[in-house]
Amino acid sequence: MLECLVLGCDGSVLLDDTVTLQGEKKAANNKNALKGFRIIDRIKNMIESECPGIVSSADILTIAARDAVLLVGGPYWDVPLGSHTIGKARCVNFKKRIYGDFPMTTSLNPISQSYLNNLKSLCPIEIESDNNETDMDNSYVTHNLFDNSYYHVLLRGEGLINSDQQLYSSFLGIQTKNLVENYAANPIAFFEQFAESMVKLGNIKNPETYVNGEVRKNCRFVKT
Repeated sequence: MLECLVLGCDGSVLLDDTVTLQGEKKAANNKNALKGFRIIDRIKNMIESECPGIVSSADILTIAARDAVLLVGGPYWDVPLGSHTIGKARCVNFKKRIYGDFPMTTSLNPISQSYLNNLKSLCPIEIESDNNETDMDNSYVTHNLFDNSYYHVLLRGEGLINSDQQLYSSFLGIQTKNLVENYAANPIAFFEQFAESMVKLGNIKNPETYVNGEVRKNCRFVKT
């Protein structure tokens, strides 16, 4: 659902590059991270055969995200239509954290020595390792399950991405530190908040397309 943060939930992440449009799929931060587009294509084709021009690509993506979370043990929530605890990260996105190049990383975001050694073995400092990948959730037990283990990871000082660990370790994050501790201790509270936040995120509108938005026939291309 990170695509909703880019001009609202308009399914823009599904668009292929064309001569006149540069999509999000090949952006550096998305390299090897975005998958499942063929599944969205199949869903869209089936829906278009039954009710053409009605269901938007954004709605399909929103429902697919909800069902994917449910299939790996997460919560269910009602999706109002018409409107990273699982996954992998590339070395280039967290090298600064493990090699001390990020401002005040050591003092604000401590990292356990054993975990640091493991990450350095996976991601040597040489640029050739930039595309190596590791699990976002390093619990080694539930990294393919949607649960609250992410917050336990932060309590141990082992958040993979610097901005993640700051939620707990930054002296400025008093409020977020309390939330981390609460969600680590209470998985039900985390599930309830996650569902509420997903609905809120899904309601973000793109002001440019709110009135003149389109229902694409093919999620990969805008109408011409």
